[in-house]
Amino acid sequence: NLSFTPDELKTLFRNRLNLSPEANDDFLDRCLDGGDWYPFSEGRRFVSFHHVDELRICASCGLTEVHHAPENHKPDPEWYCSSLCRETETLCQEIYERPY
Repeated sequence: NLSFTPDELKTLFRNRLNLSPEANDDFLDRCLDGGDWYPFSEGRRFVSFHHVDELRICASCGLTEVHHAPENHKPDPEWYCSSLCRETETLCQEIYERPY
């Protein structure tokens, strides 16, 4: 599995480390530094830094999705999850470039 919900992570670590629920929560809050949380369409999910290259993150809203690109594929420098995000980013850029 590439990404994990908070509950999936709790279960995974509780089963492997055999910690009490309180100690498990504390461990996840303090020691889980091998990845980061990303906003997917189905909610917040944890992804290991090892798999970050397999993600696309919308340049406008930050929505994340898994993207399995061919090996020689160069990622798009800016990816937009929707036409609304692309239009929003274009408008923001136009406003930014206007003289005072």
